[in-house]
Amino acid sequence: EQMRVTPTPTVAPSQTSLASAMSTQNYCGTSLPSIREKCASGTLNTCNDVDGPCPQGTFCWGNIECQVPEDPPPPAAPTLQNYCGTSLASIKASCASGALPTCNDGEPCASGTYCWGNVECDAIETDAPTVSPNKETIQSFLDSFFSTNTGSGASSASQNEVEAGVQDVQNSVPAQGATDNKCPEGTSTAPGLPNCCVPDPSFLGDGACDAHAPYNTADCGYDLGDCCRDSCDPSSPFGCNAKEGDAYGPFGYYCLDPRHGPSIDEGACAAENREWVGDGGCDPEYNTAECGWDGGDCCRQSCDPSFAYYECGREAQPFDCKDPDIIYRADYVP
Repeated sequence: EQMRVTPTPTVAPSQTSLASAMSTQNYCGTSLPSIREKCASGTLNTCNDVDGPCPQGTFCWGNIECQVPEDPPPPAAPTLQNYCGTSLASIKASCASGALPTCNDGEPCASGTYCWGNVECDAIETDAPTVSPNKETIQSFLDSFFSTNTGSGASSASQNEVEAGVQDVQNSVPAQGATDNKCPEGTSTAPGLPNCCVPDPSFLGDGACDAHAPYNTADCGYDLGDCCRDSCDPSSPFGCNAKEGDAYGPFGYYCLDPRHGPSIDEGACAAENREWVGDGGCDPEYNTAECGWDGGDCCRQSCDPSFAYYECGREAQPFDCKDPDIIYRADYVP
């Protein structure tokens, strides 16, 4: 886990302190830009020859010249929390009282309630106003479904809780015939996703990325999580882990969901074969920032063999790492 470092007291900069801040050292962190921005504050761990190893989850970056900020940083925004409840409206109306249980850091919610992420509480009211169902309700359900994963791709909610949550959202949405939001012929909506019109709703959340629209869109929850490694559910029918030699695949991970970045810039990437992105084999034409460095396939440190269809770094598609957040690490191995 990343180590928390207590900030040092703020002092007026002097010539001595500025010279010290600008001297080059080795620092622990997750990316070069974030280290350059913060290291002048003196709060980052160093990994010089006399220091110990970096905390787990961070890497040693060598010969960093810190940026001295001209102005003090703006005040931090209020910290939002995750709360347990049955609906976003009821949580917003009552969480300011401090009585609602939280579900930060993966804390489980009581049976029958769900974890709603980054909730901004309303002012305390005696009677909570009735809120009509809208797109925010649907999005909050998707956020709670995906944001409670622990890094393996699996949601912390049980299958029964997820199904109940889908039903809860579905019941809050007017019937299809009662609105103008009717799907085109040959498509139908998925439970809980009234704006998602697809030929086969069973393809959503099945553990195999359907990389193109209409599945891989915001309205359809980006194929209900299938197209990003962090949100794909390994307990789904295809299990997010198709391998070379299976009767199906590759599906790849053409991740467009900004919640599970680094996401792909769909317009700039314009990959013709989207299933090649994130399949484990490095494709030079997609090894760009816009295509997420081929979904991580081209770097030893970002190609994940548990999700890769082809063997990472195989002879036919060897590593060719160009991701600056990896190649400038002090411990980088080509």
